Order: sequence, then structure tokens, then C-alpha cells
Amino acid sequence: MIEHTTGLQALATPEGVLDFSSGIVYGSGLVTNTEYLDVCVNMLEFDFVKRGYEVYNATLEVSIFPFLYGIYDMTYNVHPLLVNCYQAPHTATDILAARFDDQYDIKVIITNVVHNVSYVVDTY
Repeated sequence: MIEHTTGLQALATPEGVLDFSSGIVYGSGLVTNTEYLDVCVNMLEFDFVKRGYEVYNATLEVSIFPFLYGIYDMTYNVHPLLVNCYQAPHTATDILAARFDDQYDIKVIITNVVHNVSYVVDTY
């Protein structure tokens, strides 16, 4: 679905926001141990965004059991999501503070943000 839209239309979708924000975090190197961040991004993408679309489609088709299973699955995955997403940026504030000590590091972060904005606006 996101492959056939413009950048601004894609940014208005949950996938676009997830791609944009994870691209900034990964590209600027704010998280050194990406184990929890990888799990958090995958859970958001598959267990909530894709499952949310399935639940929405089940309501349009008036399919009770796929709707109930989708709600159950999303509810079941809330706790693991919170645990992984809470632990993902554990060192991000320390690394961010260290990055603003040097002018070169600030340029790297700004360049990464500009790159991700231009990528979202120009292509998808």
C-alpha cells in the first residue's frame, strides 16, 4: 500500500511515520544496542499496524472471528511492546548529550534528519 503513494501521503500513514522515525533513530546512531529497538519496530509494524489494517478490514466485511482474534492479538502484545520500546532508547539521552558536544556530530544528526525528510517527501 505504501509503495504506490507519494512521500507526503505515505507520511500520513502509520507505516510512513514508523519508517521516518526509525530511520532517524537508526541513522543518527542514538541507540547503540539496537536489539530492543529492532524488536520494538518489528512489533509496531507487524503486530499493530498490519494487524490494525486486518481488524479494520474485518469490520468492513463484518467478519466477527477475525475481528475478535485481531483485537485479542493486539491486546496480548501490548505488554511485550511496552517492555521493548521502553528499554530501546535507554542510552539515547546520554548519547544525544554527547553528540551535542562537538559541532561535527550535530552536523551528522541534522544531515540525517534532512536526508530522511527529503526521502519521505521525494520518494516512496
